Amino acid sequence: IIALEIQEGKEAMATQKYMQEWKKTGTAQVLRLTEPWHGTGRVINADAALASVTTAEACRTYGMHFTGLVKTATTKFPMDHFKHHEYKEQGDHHVLTATINGHPYMACGWSDSTRKHFIYTHNTTLEGNPHGKRRWREIDSDDVSGTEVCIRYTKRPKVVEDYFESAKVVDVHNHARQAGLSLETAWNTQRWDHRVTLLGIIETDAYHMWYTFHPQGKNWSHADFTEGIAEALLAFETGSKTRLKTTLAKHSSDNIDNCDAKGLPHNFQPLNTLPQYTGKKKHRTRALRRCSICSSLATYYCTVCSNVEQDKIVSVCGLASKRGSECIVKHTLL
Repeated sequence: IIALEIQEGKEAMATQKYMQEWKKTGTAQVLRLTEPWHGTGRVINADAALASVTTAEACRTYGMHFTGLVKTATTKFPMDHFKHHEYKEQGDHHVLTATINGHPYMACGWSDSTRKHFIYTHNTTLEGNPHGKRRWREIDSDDVSGTEVCIRYTKRPKVVEDYFESAKVVDVHNHARQAGLSLETAWNTQRWDHRVTLLGIIETDAYHMWYTFHPQGKNWSHADFTEGIAEALLAFETGSKTRLKTTLAKHSSDNIDNCDAKGLPHNFQPLNTLPQYTGKKKHRTRALRRCSICSSLATYYCTVCSNVEQDKIVSVCGLASKRGSECIVKHTLL
């Protein structure tokens, strides 16, 4: 998520930029949020809350293309025609075209389990990849009875495929932020900007960038990434760089058997990243060793204090465990 806008109420939003020109709140909001891309020819995909023929016209006026799912904003849209159109079978589509100010506009009706209607200014209605839906069906034969999972495929045009592939991005982001990070369950705050915007969205965006662009990104789950971020911040807070070296010198002890790298900044990585545990990822299980501090099962290790070649691994509890932060602090201060 790279842009968002706070809804301040009907009267306040009526005074915002582009409202005087286009008169529609959704259209003006799309134009404000996409200002960095005006004139670039990029494609804007909008859900039913923002999609309309007016929004499509506005996007073309400002040098962008548009695809949107039309439900209630039917001004200038031939909804009555599509409602009475007869489709031969599920997956069929029907298209109407128009030209406004020299720009082509297409209205598409698609027969799914419920009819769906789109307004778009680009793309094609050539056949795209079919949409698969998971369904259960009963099995009743002489050998076996019960139910089994099957996939029912519905054909769809390319424009519909591209729209739904794009439309799910926000839902995927919300799921990662709410079901994965779940910051609101751990931080008791009434500040929505702290709970959602400041940390939730930024952390989820950072994870998606890590997953996409970092060479090892696909080997990390969202939980691993969150723990890594927390531990990095914790290490910084407890004394990175000069402060860390001073703290280590102050707390160093000759009685520590597990740590051979006194005076160096600690770095924590999941045990799954070790060569002997790489196969664990395929089975969705975590590598475990005894924590060097509390002797509980740990999922992380210190790369500075460990000697991988000699299989001398200094394990430390991750932040997700009950004593994780305590063990990491104690190990950092060793």
